[in-house]
Amino acid sequence: LWPEYYTYGEDVIMGMIDTGVWPESKSFNDQGLGPPQSRWKGECESGWMFDSSDCNNKIIGAWYFFKAYQLFQNITLNQASPQDTNGHGTHTSSIATGDAVPNSNYLGVANGIATGMAPQAKLTIYKTCWAE
Repeated sequence: LWPEYYTYGEDVIMGMIDTGVWPESKSFNDQGLGPPQSRWKGECESGWMFDSSDCNNKIIGAWYFFKAYQLFQNITLNQASPQDTNGHGTHTSSIATGDAVPNSNYLGVANGIATGMAPQAKLTIYKTCWAE
C-alpha cells in the first residue's frame, strides 16, 4: 500500500525542535525532490561537523540555539552546530519526514522498508537540546 501514500508531505515544510540532525542519514536523501518552495526564506547555519552544504532539497534549513542556555548554565558548548550528537533529533525527524530506506532492520531483525509519515516533506531543524 505504501506507494499509494508516497506523496504524503508534498508542499510541506516541517520544523523539528530537538538535538539536531545527521544529514548523512539515508532518510534525508533528496533524490527526486525539487528545490525548496519559493516561500521558504530560511538557511543552513554552519558549525561543528556541519557545513551549510550539508543541506539539500530534503533538509532545507538548520540552526542551533544555545546562548540563553549557556548564559544560565555558565558552560561552554564545544559542539555548537546543527549536527546531532546523540541521535534523538535524527530519529524523530526521520519518523516525521524520512525518505524510504529499503533493507532496513533493527539489529538484524524486522527487515523491511523504513520511511517517515511524510516522505515528500522538506525538513528544517532547530537544535535546542544539548547533552550538557
